[in-house]
Amino acid sequence: VIDVGSTKSDVIASAKAALGEQVNQFVACHPIAGGAQHGALAARKDLFVDRQVMICPIPENRLDVVNLIEEFWHRLGSLIFKMSALEHDHIFATVSHLPHLLSYALMLQVANADDADKKFTHAGAGFRDFTRIAASSPEMWCDITLANRTAILQELDTYLQIVSHLKESIVAEDRVTLEQLFTLASISRNRWQA
Repeated sequence: VIDVGSTKSDVIASAKAALGEQVNQFVACHPIAGGAQHGALAARKDLFVDRQVMICPIPENRLDVVNLIEEFWHRLGSLIFKMSALEHDHIFATVSHLPHLLSYALMLQVANADDADKKFTHAGAGFRDFTRIAASSPEMWCDITLANRTAILQELDTYLQIVSHLKESIVAEDRVTLEQLFTLASISRNRWQA
């Protein structure tokens, strides 16, 4: 038995409660595939090819069961990564869950502005790219956000500290600090995509 959800700690806890000793046959998985579209119409036969799949084994798992699940994902063309549920939830709070919150927040900021129509009319590629994931399923993202709230709140606090530092630099007209921060971010982005 596997799951393919975006959070692991809560899913594993539920599986343990529901399955009892049979939890040894449950393997938590998270394929990093898909997009803002959802449902049967978004299905693709190559969805998992060359895509990462996180597998979060638990101590109760039988080795043969974990191996079977790994083989399943390999046959779909996936790249397998193993990690604990806690590590998974921390990583994805940062690189998946927080970006969705920020995308929703920016979309709300513009949509709630008195001049929203003008802002939407003149929005370009940067706004489109940043808010693309705000079109994702609100119901699903409410579930993910609440299920991983501890890790998300930690990462959101860190993000807000960085935004506060940027704001202070803007208020102080501190070009040197702004350029240093922007440069560090740009270098990091380029290294990641290299």
